[in-house]
Amino acid sequence: MQYLLEEVPTNLVAAILYGIISVMAIRIARNNGGKSLVAFFMYLLSNALYLIFETASIILLNATIWKLAQTLVGVSFMSWMVFLDYTFSDELTWKKMVVGASFLALYITWMWHPENIMIVMVDSDTIVFSMQYEMVFHILFDWNINAMTVTMLYWAIKTLKESPPDHVKMANLMLGTSIIMLVSSIMLVLTDFVFESDVTSAIMYATFLGGSFMIAYIIFTHPIIIHLLPYKVYRLIIMSHSGVPYYIKSWSPVEINEVLLTGLFSAIDSMSRGTMNDIKGGEVEEVKFKKAIMISVNKYSPVVIAILASKTSRELRHSLERFSIDFVGSYYKILYDKDGLSRVIKEHPSKVFNQEKMDEMVGVYFKNVPDFISRME
Repeated sequence: MQYLLEEVPTNLVAAILYGIISVMAIRIARNNGGKSLVAFFMYLLSNALYLIFETASIILLNATIWKLAQTLVGVSFMSWMVFLDYTFSDELTWKKMVVGASFLALYITWMWHPENIMIVMVDSDTIVFSMQYEMVFHILFDWNINAMTVTMLYWAIKTLKESPPDHVKMANLMLGTSIIMLVSSIMLVLTDFVFESDVTSAIMYATFLGGSFMIAYIIFTHPIIIHLLPYKVYRLIIMSHSGVPYYIKSWSPVEINEVLLTGLFSAIDSMSRGTMNDIKGGEVEEVKFKKAIMISVNKYSPVVIAILASKTSRELRHSLERFSIDFVGSYYKILYDKDGLSRVIKEHPSKVFNQEKMDEMVGVYFKNVPDFISRME
């Protein structure tokens, strides 16, 4: 395996670009919230560090630095798997994590195991590794690249399927980019094992990098696209325990009778309080339907705050909890009297709960919930 000094400028340019977009990713994550962008930042950063360390190993002709660079390839793959988990389910699931962690452990073990003898010959501009080491490295590295592009293509197809009309263009662009990246990664494998062509390898590598930057561009300009798959959120409802709706945020024009829905939830809540006191069942936290779920925060005596969605996750629950704390804090003097007892709100809710202020509060805690026409599948 030979790394020529001519590769240094290309690697440095790619490292700088990866570094720039990784900084952009973490800034967007801080502004918009969500752990998926943090994982995407780690994926970009590990790629940038990989290119920096690999360049340093070429310049210094240092095999240890080269090993460290290749270890970052495994970190990049693990970060990508975490990103996919948050994109698909809004939380970490054990299946993808086992795959990612197993690959990372295998990669690091091979790269750093003391019994793995590596013969290094250094001349004026190359580092030459033993054939056995080169073969296994290529297998692991190529598997990593192709696994990433295959999963990226799957994600793009699923996203296109679920995209609302105003995001279809970007979803199509992401799908086309993913296909090009997959073809490039396959060609890179062929240049390693079937035919050797420095020109073809350079073109495919440049195409793969270009695709990576295009995916980053799509995510940065349309960050909501990474939040289309975990769930569809239909309504946020704030109501009294007797079922009177105070405020409703609709993310989807799907026809739902909110009055009947709040009445149903109020009846279930009242029944649970009246029939399960002896077993201390507590408040109703969720009501499951066949193709939807209603999760709630009803630990506050004046109100019940609930979300109707296609499914739930820890992140969505966390957003609901944080919103509830802010809402109750903002309207405490309206919801409670001076003795801390619940007030009965007699005025029309629109006069009590300012629509503009409520919408602004919802925007703070539910930034990742897309507004689009959903369907009950």
